[in-house]
Amino acid sequence: MAIASLRMESAFARIGLNIQKPVQEIEQPKADLSLSQKPAIMEIKQEPGTMIIDSSRARYNSGILTASEVSDDNARFGKQQGFEAIARISEEGDQLRAIENRQDPIPQQAAMKMELPTTPLTTPLLPDEGVNVSYQRGNLDIKVQRRGYQNETRIQPPILKYTPGDVQVYMQQYNRLNIEVVDRQVNRLI
Repeated sequence: MAIASLRMESAFARIGLNIQKPVQEIEQPKADLSLSQKPAIMEIKQEPGTMIIDSSRARYNSGILTASEVSDDNARFGKQQGFEAIARISEEGDQLRAIENRQDPIPQQAAMKMELPTTPLTTPLLPDEGVNVSYQRGNLDIKVQRRGYQNETRIQPPILKYTPGDVQVYMQQYNRLNIEVVDRQVNRLI
């Protein structure tokens, strides 16, 4: 005896989606930059320098002397001549006193006195320039007064553009259930 059998076929429902993505645009405008700076105040003070030119040595070397310089030179020369004379007389006295040498120093001393040349004042062959120049700079004082700056910057807000997305849902396949009876002969006696 055959039992009827059922065959069942089912299909799930399927949905479809049409998606349009959202679009977001952000634009940042440049800021309005406004900077201004006041010029600083600078004060410069300088004392005048001092220049010293000493030409006294050059004048002396070229023979241009003042009365006091001539007097000083003559005094210096006389002093030197005096010292040399004292040394010569002392040496002559030492020679005369040395009787143990058995020499007569008087003729030698007389001969030396006859040959004494006159001593002129010394003058250099090539005169020295002899100009001394010196400079002393004055004090320098620099003062700077800063006056600052102004910053007036205006920041622009961003520009936003937004297009929302869209989703459309549709049925791609509906769900179904098919039931069929297989082997249609059914024993109803059972």
